[in-house]
Amino acid sequence: MPTDLVLTHANLIDGTGSAPQKARRIRIRDGRIAAIEADKGPAPAGARTIDLGGAYVLPGLIDCHVHLGMDGLAGHEAQMRHSTPALLTLISVRLARQDLLAGFTTVRDAGNEFSVSIDLGKAVDEGMLVGPSIFAAGHFLSITGGHGDEQSRFPQELVAVETPGVVDSPDAMRRQVRWELRRGAKAIKLMATGGVLSFGDSLKARGFTEEEMRVAVEEAHNVDVSVLAHALSPVGIKNAVRAGVDSIDHGIFLDEEAIDLMLQHGTRLVPTMVAPRGIVDNAGHPSIAPWALEKARPAAAAHKASIHRAIERGVPIAFGTDAGTPFNLHGRNARELANLVEAGLTPMQAIEAATRTAAELIGSPAGVLAEGRPADLIVIDENPLDDIARLATPGKVRIVVKAGKVVKNGARTHLGD
Repeated sequence: MPTDLVLTHANLIDGTGSAPQKARRIRIRDGRIAAIEADKGPAPAGARTIDLGGAYVLPGLIDCHVHLGMDGLAGHEAQMRHSTPALLTLISVRLARQDLLAGFTTVRDAGNEFSVSIDLGKAVDEGMLVGPSIFAAGHFLSITGGHGDEQSRFPQELVAVETPGVVDSPDAMRRQVRWELRRGAKAIKLMATGGVLSFGDSLKARGFTEEEMRVAVEEAHNVDVSVLAHALSPVGIKNAVRAGVDSIDHGIFLDEEAIDLMLQHGTRLVPTMVAPRGIVDNAGHPSIAPWALEKARPAAAAHKASIHRAIERGVPIAFGTDAGTPFNLHGRNARELANLVEAGLTPMQAIEAATRTAAELIGSPAGVLAEGRPADLIVIDENPLDDIARLATPGKVRIVVKAGKVVKNGARTHLGD
């Protein structure tokens, strides 16, 4: 069987922010881009050829903040309370495939229980499963009683003596991060502030101290692993940026000083605007706890303005959705592209946020279509620069190629089952 795949009559958006290239031919060999050239003459003999008929080819999209163990449908509390390793594994396989078929060939999983996403990422890398490349954090790391300490909502006598991922000193942080890295984590997730989906904490309270987070960054960067900070309030954002994290995820209550610090340190922002909106837009649903809605409303109201200011000031934006939170569904990740455009990015900049910038943030070799790069790409018939929402419309992403293999071609999927 031939190893070459050739895509002809393509309009190319390569992920670098450059203008589209017309009439290109893309040759793929052994999972990588072998050549991108003018579409002239016959296709190479013996290669599998797909005539795209002028469709648009983009790098596979990258979501820098998903939760593969959460489906966005079940009540959040019930899902977190009753999950088992086996159930989380089954859920995660299904949700990872939904992301892949929607055009997301790489994701950064921002933490779940039992390190399931780490194992799933290994299975994909070793060819046991077909899915997106997964840069997985293990446990989300939290202070006692903070966002991520799921046992904080239960009576003390029912709580385990040690809760995985809960640390309360620099020394404990160093040990926990080293443990996560030994387990195989490709990202470290720190809770720098409270959160919407944690009972009893404040959105504006800080989580870890700057000193605690600096230790985590030191250990992760020692082995070239990125660190993301869940950070909503100015105090937590500033602590995290000064500690050296690679990205501020959410950034709901950014102030000018926080933006100044991010620009000085080159810290990327992963907005996830779709996440609080999913809660607010479904306020009457019984799975939305009243306390979560009470937090989500001011968060959603402040979020757009904060992201708009950050974009105006030139903070680098990387794409992420928090997929898996209530009504924030896997496979619908690309809806966030329109939110980014609404907040001030051009359509090309939004695509770059979900390709090159996202890849640089998480340390992925994908994100740009160029010779020698991984052959992760998607095909859409209409120009997404004319209407960015096309990338989020079900069925519009017609072809998905992962590591040189066609995993979706129209209605047909090839997931290796």
